[in-house]
Parts: sequence; C-alpha cells; structure tokens
Amino acid sequence: MFLTHRACVENYLLNAELIHNYWVAKYTEKQNNPSSRWGHGDSPGMEAISAWIEESAMSLQDYQAVRWAQSLICYS
Repeated sequence: MFLTHRACVENYLLNAELIHNYWVAKYTEKQNNPSSRWGHGDSPGMEAISAWIEESAMSLQDYQAVRWAQSLICYS
C-alpha cells in the first residue's frame, strides 16, 4: 500500500532503518497501550522494508524519466 501520489515519492530520502525503528516503536506503544491506533503489527524487518523501497523505485523509474523529459520540453 502506497499512501502518496507516485510522483511525490523521493525514494532517496527514505531510510529503511528509520522506518523500521519507527514501526517497532509504534508496535511497542500499541502493546503497552491497547487504545493506540497503530494497526500494522510488528515491523517486517529492515530487509523487507529495503526491498519495498527498491521495488517502488524500480517501478517508478520509467514513469519519472518520461515525466522529467516532458517537463524539460514544456519549459524549454
């Protein structure tokens, strides 16, 4: 599940370790406070998160190339 418009994802800014640490902290918070709204369970791990980031980047590669090429043509 991706929660943003595809063109807005700057995947070079995403950090798997940071996402993992946040996910673990929110899961721990949920364990200690059942009224917490966190509903995604425990982190799948940094390797899985890294793979998701890589997969997303690869799926956007052609789209972004065309998008940027068109923007250069429009502003030339």
